[in-house]
Amino acid sequence: MMEESRSSVTPGVTPARGIEPNKPAMRDSRWLFFDLGNTQISEETAWESRIQQLVCSLKRYSRRRSVEDVRSAFREASTEFAPRLVTRVIEKLSDDPEHHKLILAEARYPKELETPYEGVDQTIRALSSRYHIGVITNQPVGTAGRLMKWGLMPFISICPLLRRGGPRKTGSGDFRVRSFPGRLCTAASCNDRRPA
Repeated sequence: MMEESRSSVTPGVTPARGIEPNKPAMRDSRWLFFDLGNTQISEETAWESRIQQLVCSLKRYSRRRSVEDVRSAFREASTEFAPRLVTRVIEKLSDDPEHHKLILAEARYPKELETPYEGVDQTIRALSSRYHIGVITNQPVGTAGRLMKWGLMPFISICPLLRRGGPRKTGSGDFRVRSFPGRLCTAASCNDRRPA
C-alpha cells in the first residue's frame, strides 16, 4: 500500500472543486492566499443590516431615503472608486455635513453578523494538507478571534491584517502584499507554522 503524502487530500474531506493540485501551475506552489470578505466569509447579512441602519439614520438626521436609494448610492460610490465607500454614500444622501459623522457612527458595520460560507472549513482543511494558507485581510481587529470561533485558524499559516496607510491589496485580484509591515497575528492567535 502506498504511503499518503502531504499532497493527498485529507481523508474524509471532500476535495475542493476546481482545484487540480497536479496541474503544472499549481504543482510547485507552496502557498495560497485568500481574502476573507465574500470569498470565505459571507458579509451579506452584515451589509443588509448596515444598509437598514443607514436608512434609519438618514431619516433621523437628514431626510427619508429608501433601501434602494442607499444601494444606488453604493453603486455610484463604487464606480467612483471612493476610498471611503460608506462616507461617500452618506455624502451623496445627506446635504448636512454636520450630520455625516452622526450617521456614520450609527451605521457601524456589524462584523458579528458575518458567517463562513458553507463548506469553507472543509475546503480550507483540504487545501492546508497541501499548501500553507495565508489570509490577507483589511478586516477589523478581532479577525483572528472570529477565525478561531469558526474553526478555521488551525489551517491558516499567516494572517497579515492590513491597515490604512500600510500595505494594500492590489486591484488586480492577486492580493500581493507590496511590503510586509502589516500587523501579523501573533503565534498565540495564528498558527506558528512556517514555510518549508
